Amino acid sequence: MTIKDIARLAGVSTSTVSKIMNGKGDGISPETSERVLKIVKEYNYKPYEGIRSAQNTRSFLIGVLIDGNGVQQGFLTGILETARRLGYSTIACTSKKPEEEYKSLMMMLRHNVDGVIWEPLSDSDPQCAAELGKSGIPVLAVGDGGAHQDGSVSFDYQRVGYLAMEALMKSKHRHVICLTDASGGKYDRFKAGCEQCMFDYQVPVDNLIHHAMDAGDLGELVPFTVTGVVCTSASLAARVLEEASRTNRRIPKYLSVVCLNAAEEGGSRLPGVTQVMLPYGELGEC
Repeated sequence: MTIKDIARLAGVSTSTVSKIMNGKGDGISPETSERVLKIVKEYNYKPYEGIRSAQNTRSFLIGVLIDGNGVQQGFLTGILETARRLGYSTIACTSKKPEEEYKSLMMMLRHNVDGVIWEPLSDSDPQCAAELGKSGIPVLAVGDGGAHQDGSVSFDYQRVGYLAMEALMKSKHRHVICLTDASGGKYDRFKAGCEQCMFDYQVPVDNLIHHAMDAGDLGELVPFTVTGVVCTSASLAARVLEEASRTNRRIPKYLSVVCLNAAEEGGSRLPGVTQVMLPYGELGEC
């Protein structure tokens, strides 16, 4: 975080920021001063914080910044336990909005972390990647398709989506719905896998309904025309079970449900649901 970053966020010049921070902003409006100081406090800005020690002292501290939309506890636990075993402490944050992600990242860099494990949001602020690049510290990206890139790891969510949908296609379901916890990134690749599977089984892709959920979705999840459901999380599958109970649709006799779940969590809480188990703990240990 530099004075230029503060100026950019506040929408003012660097000289204006400098005057305010040095108590020489007599000719600057109170509103502008308040806005600049608020940003300075939020980001805990300190002049010259970007200048690293000439000795390049190691902190033995790892920053962990992951997408808070549908985060899996097993994944985070795998990271924290492995770091501890290797003698590292961690600063772990989740974020659901780009501004939260940027603030968390700036906080980690101020603590001089030795490296960052980062799962970017689908709408991540490009400034996050720029700041990490300027810092010069190692970054391990975790995210959609990351398994096919150097320096990053991920599940192949397109393949996972294919396998989840295949369970329905093999049971002759032809009208299905894909429920995802959000849109973008891994969720879009999961949906793409579902569509590819339907195409391979010669089922019209138009027969697939896709619904990206948000916190305010309280209405009907599964239309009565649908006989099969794929979900990107166990929590979504639980909501489907509740709705099926209210509408007298027995599972799996009248409605088949397939969902992703953490291998560490098991499947006893979702009777009648087919689960694709993902080893989030092992991914975190990588």
